[in-house]
Amino acid sequence: MKYMYNNNIAVLRFALCGLFFWGLCTASMLAQAPPQLPVTFPKDTNDVIDTTDVMNDLDPEKFVAENDFLPYSSVGFFPTPYPMRTLALVTGPYWLINSASGIRPRGTVPVFSAFSRHNPFSDNDLRQITKKNAKDDYEGSYPECDYRSIGLSFSVALPVPAILRVYAGYNRSESVLFAEDRTRSYLSTDGIKTGFQEVNILYKQEKFLHGGIGVDIPIRGGFVKMMDELSIAQYTYVRLGIAGDYKFSSRTTQYVQIADAKQNLRYGNGRDTLRLVDGIELSDIQRLRPMVELALGFSNNAGISLPRFGSLAVQLNAELFGYLPLVGVLNDGSWKEYVVGFRFSFGYQWVGK
Repeated sequence: MKYMYNNNIAVLRFALCGLFFWGLCTASMLAQAPPQLPVTFPKDTNDVIDTTDVMNDLDPEKFVAENDFLPYSSVGFFPTPYPMRTLALVTGPYWLINSASGIRPRGTVPVFSAFSRHNPFSDNDLRQITKKNAKDDYEGSYPECDYRSIGLSFSVALPVPAILRVYAGYNRSESVLFAEDRTRSYLSTDGIKTGFQEVNILYKQEKFLHGGIGVDIPIRGGFVKMMDELSIAQYTYVRLGIAGDYKFSSRTTQYVQIADAKQNLRYGNGRDTLRLVDGIELSDIQRLRPMVELALGFSNNAGISLPRFGSLAVQLNAELFGYLPLVGVLNDGSWKEYVVGFRFSFGYQWVGK
């Protein structure tokens, strides 16, 4: 309605200007007082043009009003995109969340209690690894869950409120599981048998080739093209897709660490940490891991057609997404890795007619 109101105002202004111009021309012609020409009438009624047939030939249903200023406009709920294709670079901050219990991977040293996602350390500072024969000098950081990804996406607008999107990229993950053991004890300096807490830590590093396909559904926004030169689109969308990781590298390390008696105990290597397994690939690990992708995002698109450079359009997306795994990390264990995060994409866009 707002557009129709603005359009009517423009038409009224144009009509008033035309009327004013016509008045000036008429006044000028009258001032020149041109000679009167004789009025002639047709001699025969057959010479008179009958406009009845012409008017009957005009079919209102075949009459199409074209808007040169807005050749394309779809605004509101579930808008339909104009023809466009987009190639974008995709990355962002991600978080890996483990769901694991009762995990005893093949190839690792048996532990008293099974591995799980539960962190038994009372303070993460206790996870720092001390240097050899030192009490308060530490080597540095300790392993934590992490997930990093970068890739390219290609999307094509469909003639319905939907955009088809394919994605390919590289993922790298780090995952940590814990197993607590309180069965061991030591003899203190005053001769008292004292129990202490040990924690077995399973640290896994993996690299993947990632691929996926999904559909973006604009739920609110608009797609507008103006004068075949400008294109603007802003919309909120949801995505439903299927994706998968193909593992091409996996290294797992297992070590045990003294958790609550660091000032009194050291292993035979002079440290509070003893490495049990170093950089092996677990024999029962899944190589291909399919997952469901869900996302909620916002997209900004703007383009202009330049005489010398042709069409120049860009897209900037920001979204909240999650990966829901369909299989576990291991063939025979209930260990799944969920990924959530914020994803940003910036790309070049080709806008069609």
